[in-house]
Amino acid sequence: ESEVLTNVTTRNISSTDIVFTTDTNEWVNTDVEVTIHWPETTLDKYYRINDGEWQLVTGDETVVFAKEYTFTENGEFTFEFTDEYGFEGTETATVTNIDKVKPTVSATVPNDWTNKDKVITVTATDNSEGSGIAGYYITNSENYEPTKADFVSNTNGTQTYTKPAGTYYIWAIDIAGNISDR
Repeated sequence: ESEVLTNVTTRNISSTDIVFTTDTNEWVNTDVEVTIHWPETTLDKYYRINDGEWQLVTGDETVVFAKEYTFTENGEFTFEFTDEYGFEGTETATVTNIDKVKPTVSATVPNDWTNKDKVITVTATDNSEGSGIAGYYITNSENYEPTKADFVSNTNGTQTYTKPAGTYYIWAIDIAGNISDR
């Protein structure tokens, strides 16, 4: 004869229980830390990242599991999980806000002789997956290295300056904070 079980409670983990948080959503030129938050449960849980080895995490009612993953470049990682009842799931975290590549800058100046100021047209480009150009800086000081605060905001990729004859040093900065070589 079979026995009827009552008051049996199980808690399966679902994909909606998994939450990813990040240390920033802004464009950065540094690594990005993503944290996986797993719900409270009394079940043994297992996880792996990007087909790595399965890891056991034993939880209790007062512990929420959190695992950090550091992105050094844009991309994604797959977080697989299972519990002791065999419930399995997969969630993917994607990071697209890392830009560690300096923009490039070039300038054109008309080469005709004049006793008036010249118009310098400066063009900057960011890499194809970059954050975009944020601004420009120009100086006639050979030894000066600009900081973020020095740049004039301009996001359209081209800047013009009217300057007297001389030697000028020009930089561009992208939204992530990368400064071009001069």
